[in-house]
Amino acid sequence: MFRVDRASPLAEEIARRYGVHVLPTLLIFDGQGKLVAFQEGRVDRRAAAAVVRELSQEGGTGSCTATPSPPPGCEAP
Repeated sequence: MFRVDRASPLAEEIARRYGVHVLPTLLIFDGQGKLVAFQEGRVDRRAAAAVVRELSQEGGTGSCTATPSPPPGCEAP
């Protein structure tokens, strides 16, 4: 999970690419980089955790073997 600073150029690119109009917005991607869940506004942590659990049970497509470094303009929460 990464938190993006809304003033960064990365935030503008993410908003444009994924149609983000409201903050906060949660985007969940599978292991192939495909957007699989999109939630605007307050995040329901249980629902988000359920999506992540489901992905991790789909043959490993949603799991990581290492913790990635945040992209420039992002910070880990």
